[in-house]
Amino acid sequence: MAVIISDRQDLTYLQWSHIRSSSGTAGSFLKSQATIGGTQGADKLLGNSDLFHSCSMGPDGFFLSFADSIDIPSWLLYQKGQEIPVKHEDFLSFARQNLVDTTSGCEILNCSRQNLSYIVRQQNLIPAQKDIKGNLYLKKDIIKNLW
Repeated sequence: MAVIISDRQDLTYLQWSHIRSSSGTAGSFLKSQATIGGTQGADKLLGNSDLFHSCSMGPDGFFLSFADSIDIPSWLLYQKGQEIPVKHEDFLSFARQNLVDTTSGCEILNCSRQNLSYIVRQQNLIPAQKDIKGNLYLKKDIIKNLW
């Protein structure tokens, strides 16, 4: 279920003029890029629980996205080199929002398990975890295969 943030937020620290190419979903809205100059930007993310838990990884791990509107490029995270403590609940929240099983993948793609298996055999989709009863996939990889 999508999280709706109903509180008014100060988003003036975002760079809205930055243009980036993305393989995002068609019809997606304008995206911004957060600049973490020191810890001010990180404090805003850590201080807003709903925003922090909306974290997802961009295609191929090139950026982190929060609420599908704030992107932090991976080079900036490496450059700052500051560790952010991640609690067990944070990891579970990230996994719930970014991993899907075979059944959920079939529902998203509106296809059968056989079709999903064919996509995997053609190497258009690589499971994050293989199992005899079903696989786990990154949700972003499933979405990239929508037809």
